[in-house]
This record gives sequence, C-alpha cells and structure tokens, in this order.
Amino acid sequence: MKKTILTILCGIILIGLTGCDDSSKKDFNDIHTFEGTIIECDQKSMIVRPNESEKEFKSSDKFRIQYVNSFSSCNIGEKVKITYEGMINESYPAQIGTTKIEIKSEENSNENVKPVKMKVLLDNKNFEVKKQEKIKDIYQQLSNLKYEASEDQSLENAILIYFYDQDDNMISMFAIYENYLKLNGMPDTYKIIDNNFNYDNLVDNIESLI
Repeated sequence: MKKTILTILCGIILIGLTGCDDSSKKDFNDIHTFEGTIIECDQKSMIVRPNESEKEFKSSDKFRIQYVNSFSSCNIGEKVKITYEGMINESYPAQIGTTKIEIKSEENSNENVKPVKMKVLLDNKNFEVKKQEKIKDIYQQLSNLKYEASEDQSLENAILIYFYDQDDNMISMFAIYENYLKLNGMPDTYKIIDNNFNYDNLVDNIESLI
C-alpha cells in the first residue's frame, strides 16, 4: 500500500515538473517585437529606447541590442523595430535575445501616431495649438531629429512642447534649448546633431501660432 501511494506521488511530481519545463520552454521560444529610438551606438551593439506605448517600456526605458545578421552600425535618433526571442534580462540597460533589427522609414515610424493637440510652455507662457497641419509638421520635425548623448544637463530656459492624442493622452514631450534636447521619461540630455534643425526657426514658427 505504501509503495502504491509513493508511486502515485512520484508520478504527480514528475507530471508537475514536466509541465513546468514545457511552460518555460514555450516562454523561451516566444517571439516578440517592439519599436523604439536608437539613443546610443557602439561597435557591436546599440541602446534603444522603446516607444512608451510598447509593453517593453514597462520593463526598462533602455535596451542594449546586440547587432545581428548583416546589421553592423547605427545612427542615433533612427527609429527601429526589434524582434527578439525569450525573456527580458532585467539588467540596466535591459538585454534580450535579438533575432532581427529593422530600420523604420520616417514615413512609417509615425504612421500610428496622430497628435491632435499641442501644448507649449515658452517664456513662462502656456498656450495650446489646435491647427492640425502645424501640429503634424512640428511633431514630425521633432520626432525625426537626430541626436547624441551629452554631458550638459542644463535646460533651464528650454521651450517645452507636449503632444496629445484625441483622448487627451500625452504622446510625447520635448524640452529644447538651442541644440540640446530632453525627452519625456528620460533623465539624459542629448545634443541635436541634425544639420536641418534650427532652434530660432522652431521658436519663430511656434510663436506665430500664439
């Protein structure tokens, strides 16, 4: 009788262990994707900040992505789609088993984002912009800026620009002063290296909307 009970218990334990192994294996083989922005570039890897709408952003605001396949270099500010397998390694920056890296075109990188309202803090004055064409133009210009890490942390006199969707959810925020930039949710300061960007023109453009 004791042998029978022991045999049954062993069988239950084995089934339980097998179930755990299958679950773990299934988790490991899951394929995931997210989109984000390259914020640092190294010789063999890069740091990507997931879009805030991605579930990965809840795990970390920075992911170290190892170059794979024919991908061998990057540009700060580029939009990318990352495909990876398995779990997220909760280091900082977080790490994943990257299987594919795709550069997103400027046209496609903003295809799912539709800001309908812009709020601005300029010279201690708050105002709201609802001219859709202007909002779209300014949003695309700022979203496609190229920048690099900077040690300068001072943006005391920055212009603050907030974009919202139709449900009044904030899509993104930019703090800009001359050639320096901060993004919402990120403590770092970046230097804008986009030759097409002119701070004075941006301010004049926004002031014309007041």
